[in-house]
Amino acid sequence: MESKSATYASNAFQWDGENLTLAKMQEPLNIRWSFGEKNAFGKRDKYIFKGNPTTITISKDCANRYFVSFQVLEEIESWPTVEQAVGMDLGLKDAVILSTGKKYGNPRMVRKKICANRQVLSVK
Repeated sequence: MESKSATYASNAFQWDGENLTLAKMQEPLNIRWSFGEKNAFGKRDKYIFKGNPTTITISKDCANRYFVSFQVLEEIESWPTVEQAVGMDLGLKDAVILSTGKKYGNPRMVRKKICANRQVLSVK
């Protein structure tokens, strides 16, 4: 059995911030959120995203479970400009080398050196 899905444009559903009602339906869908921030009481907050959904997709998997995906048009705040920038280079000897000259070692190389030293010391 394969999964099936249906996509609805914004004129085929209603979203009031809490309830999702599809076209030609009287009652809203009973949605159980699978993600979101938990509040102080351990419950998930109902308000998951900001903005207006432009498209939703309802899919059914082979275990007869239904999922709703929202495509949301949301305005994103711009971040403040930064005066200083740092470049990064990924290398083999050092994992990361910054343009400031600071180097961060490669843990895999360190581990290999420790293992090699153990082998040399164990032979003696």
